[in-house]
This record gives sequence, structure tokens and C-alpha cells, in this order.
Amino acid sequence: MDSLQDWGMFAHISIPGMLMLCMEWWGFEIGVFLTGLLGTTELGAQSVLLQINSLWFQVPLGIQISTSICIGQLLGAGDEMGAKTTARLSIVIMIVISLFPLVVFLLFQYQLPYIFTNVSEVAALTSELMPIMMIFLFFDAIATACKGILYGTGRQVYGAVLLFISYYLLALPIGIPLMFLTWLRSAGYWWALTGNLILQAIILFCVVSRTNWPYQVVKAQERAGVIGELFLHEDKLEAGEKDERKGLLSNSQKPPMGLYECRSHLSMSLSATEVKRIIVMEDKLSTSQVIFRRGFVVVIMILVLAAGVAGHLLVTVPPSTSYANSTTAIHRGLPVQTTISALI
Repeated sequence: MDSLQDWGMFAHISIPGMLMLCMEWWGFEIGVFLTGLLGTTELGAQSVLLQINSLWFQVPLGIQISTSICIGQLLGAGDEMGAKTTARLSIVIMIVISLFPLVVFLLFQYQLPYIFTNVSEVAALTSELMPIMMIFLFFDAIATACKGILYGTGRQVYGAVLLFISYYLLALPIGIPLMFLTWLRSAGYWWALTGNLILQAIILFCVVSRTNWPYQVVKAQERAGVIGELFLHEDKLEAGEKDERKGLLSNSQKPPMGLYECRSHLSMSLSATEVKRIIVMEDKLSTSQVIFRRGFVVVIMILVLAAGVAGHLLVTVPPSTSYANSTTAIHRGLPVQTTISALI
């Protein structure tokens, strides 16, 4: 039953984190639909570029996940310097690693698209767009590292707000007119995404570089629900109470440097202040409350699943009549084993 308690903090962190991933993903999917209006060749090139991007993104994504886990654990352990070092190291590693696809794309700019398609028009357009994608991937790697730091420090809400503004208020409103009203066509969409990633990388880097790590240590341990803060006045303590307090507070339990700045509104009125960390036991839900609240969540999940199944069964997808956006041989109408999944 303990696993069904205290879902509020998990939801407060997980839902914005999910939106950070989904809003970026949805932005790419919208681009696929819009590119289809330009023609099958543009749609095919867009599909190939997204496949290349998805394939390479697994490397920054793995570093992002490991960074968020390490920072979260270090903050929970009170190691602010370790968390700060991990954050800096993740950005440096991401920058160095992002140079690898740049070299590969420069050397194999005209050969790489044929791994995903054998249609010459699609491969040629993909090769033309790959220089834009090189810039995109470089700044995407930096932004991904910074997002991992936000994940680790529990600031997913800031990331979700930034991604919503950058994608849906800037990138798409700028990219769509560039696609349909200028000669750039699909390149306009990628230039808009690239500008979006440059802006994201700059803003996120400024945010994480100004992180107050002592404050994040306190916040992480508060979110974990294992500590609280109790401010004690030395001048109001008896001698016996002082000795007891000194016995309870070890060196590892003393507040980190900068804690007073983080709690200035509380500590300004204190002459000599220390923080005593105690176990915080939140009120648990009763059995009936658990059944009602968690059962309600289960019902919603079942309804969402049922809606998805119903949509799959009731919506008929028209058959494809073009080979330009697939890896199918036009001269014989059979699938060509040139995709990454087929080569593995």
C-alpha cells in the first residue's frame, strides 16, 4: 500500500517531464504532416532526416538520463559539489560527442541517405538538408544536456514552459510560413527548428549555469520526504538542549554554504541559526481514499486505452500510392532491405 501513497509530488514532477518530451515529439510530427503537403519527395526527405535524428538522439538521450539520475542522487545525498561537477561534465561530454555526427555527415553527406532510401530524388534532397541538420544536432545536444540537469534538479516545469514557447509560439509559427510562402520549402521548417534549438540551448545554459546548488540540495531532500527544516535559536536554548542539539547534528547534517541566502527571508531575523533535519512523516491516505483516488486514475487510463483501440479500429487509413517516401523499389514493387532495422 505504501506505493499508492503520496502521488502528488510524483505527478508534479513527472507530468511536466512528460510534456517536455511530448511537446518536442509533437512538434516533429506536425512538421511531418505539413511537409506532406509539399509533395512526396519532401515528405520522403523529411522521413529520412527524422530517422537519422532519432537514431543519433539515442546517444544524447542516454547521457541526459544518466545525468538526471546522478544529479538527483547527489543532491539527495547532500553532495552539491558532486552535482555541480556532474552538470558541467555532462555539457562538456555532450559538446565533444556532438562533433562525431558532424564529421560523419561531412564525409558521407551524399552516401548516408541511401541507407534509408533508394529513391534518388529523396536522397538528393536529404543531402541538401543535411548541413542544416548538422547545426541542429549540435545545439540539440547542448539543450539535451541542460534538460537532463533540469530533470535532476526537479525543475521540469521550467523546461515544459520553455519548450512550449519555443516550439509552438516561435518555431512552428515561423517555420510554417517559410515552408509554404518562400522558396525554402522543407528547408524553412528545418531552419526554424534549428533557430529554436539555438535559442533553447542559450536559455537553458544560462539557467543551469546560474543554478543555486545549495538550495537544490535542500529542495531535493524535501521532495524526497525524508527531511524537514527546523530553525533553532541558540540564545533561546538551555545548556542541556544545546548539548543535545550538537549530538544530533553531525557535520554531514549541517546546512551547506549558501543555505542562508536561499532562506534569507527566514534567517535574517535569526542571530545564530542552525538547521536540524528530522524525518517527515506525511499523513497517509486511508484505505477507502486510496481505492477511490487510485481507482479513478485506473479508470481514466482504461478509457484512454479504449479510445485508442476504437480509433484504430474505426479509422481507415488510405493506401499509399507513392514510392517516394518509402524504401520500396519502384521497378519491382518489393521492399528493399536498406533500412537500419533490416541491416541489423
